[in-house]
Amino acid sequence: MPEFHAGEQKTAIVPVTNPTEKGFDYKMELYMGTNLAIMAEVPFHLNAGESKSISLPVTMPAEAGTYPIHIGVLSEGELVRLLRATEDVVVAIPLVIDSFIYVYQGAYTWYLTDVMLHPLDITHIGFFFRNDGVADVEGVSVKFRTANGGTVELSPPRDAYNMAIAQPFTAPPGGTWIWYSFSPVSPLDYIATAEVYVDGILMATASLNFYPDWP
Repeated sequence: MPEFHAGEQKTAIVPVTNPTEKGFDYKMELYMGTNLAIMAEVPFHLNAGESKSISLPVTMPAEAGTYPIHIGVLSEGELVRLLRATEDVVVAIPLVIDSFIYVYQGAYTWYLTDVMLHPLDITHIGFFFRNDGVADVEGVSVKFRTANGGTVELSPPRDAYNMAIAQPFTAPPGGTWIWYSFSPVSPLDYIATAEVYVDGILMATASLNFYPDWP
């Protein structure tokens, strides 16, 4: 099944033919979902025996899910034909956690690579997530949790300007930084996990491993 991002703009192309000996004015409608929500409509005319392809600009729904596609052709307000597409469309929320970053002794910022320098001197941990779509994603919330035996003290999340983030929030297209204050404990034998949710549904996750034998 084809997969698109929520809010993404696409064009559906539908070939049509008028098999009669008379020209008609028509309207084509594209429906998505089991409730046959109209997502696009285009008027067109076909002469007797004429064939052409009709283009319908479609903006993908904001809600993730699998959508059956139907095409309706109307003439003079009456439904002439209703067809279901051979494939459904999957709409996904386009959020991806891209990288971690941390602050050492409150002064030096490092991107996380294979080795975290001086892990006991870290004061903040951040992660960067991207909205790869073309529209805002609403209802976003974030968590940063630990597992496997360690504990981490976390403040409410803050943005790139050190302003507290009220949750849920709206993520615009592009990148968003999320920061947490961080108080590591020893031994460093745990995993910290960043999570991004939309309306309470987990959409993106990434883990940061703290190992007990640091160089």
